[in-house]
Amino acid sequence: MHRTSQLPRDPKSARRPVPWLESLEGRVHQSFTLTTSSYISDISGYSLFAEACYGDNGEPWGQEEIGMGNSQGSYFPGDIYWDADLSDGLDSGQRQVYFRADAGDDLGVWWVDGGDMLVGSMNLDRIGAVMIRVGVMQPQMSMTWESAAIAFLNNGRLVKSEGLGTIQASTMDEGWQEETIVHVDMPSLAFDEVRIGGLIRLEAAQGVYPSPNDMFAQVFVYDAPQGSPVGS
Repeated sequence: MHRTSQLPRDPKSARRPVPWLESLEGRVHQSFTLTTSSYISDISGYSLFAEACYGDNGEPWGQEEIGMGNSQGSYFPGDIYWDADLSDGLDSGQRQVYFRADAGDDLGVWWVDGGDMLVGSMNLDRIGAVMIRVGVMQPQMSMTWESAAIAFLNNGRLVKSEGLGTIQASTMDEGWQEETIVHVDMPSLAFDEVRIGGLIRLEAAQGVYPSPNDMFAQVFVYDAPQGSPVGS
């Protein structure tokens, strides 16, 4: 069943351009950590997550390509065609992404260029930590999040922003699996909203056909500082 038609929508968001983060570049602070591993970590304890994955390349009867959910079991899915012709390999091109978690308005928003905007109530009390992860699980694949930027707000006012640059996981040259994680801890708990933007790109070599979860870009939001939220 093609489920995107059943998604809850925010009519105001649907009628106006998505607010991107380019204007925040002048307020960059380097206080995040980045790690790359040759394995895929188990991640738990988050309150809200969003994901873009290969899925079934937009097939309406297959696995979805984008989704957003919370720890209480709410989940909103959507579909995207990444590449109409896989005979020469997979290349989605650069797809603009936008994520917003607002504890004050009890709102989550996730949008990827070419797919529906997912909007839903996320039961998030506060913003304590955020993690961005990109990963691939087979050889000759690459997932890239370019021009990544993150902004923290309180009562609608910008408090802190980060220019994260390029986040990539790739097995194009060697390896079987890889993940890269950016982790931002907010020990003061002085933020009730986070926004994340940038461009994602899925690539696979000619003759390589990914399974639904072989390539992914994810965002995890925690309601308390985590220190190191990644498990083995």
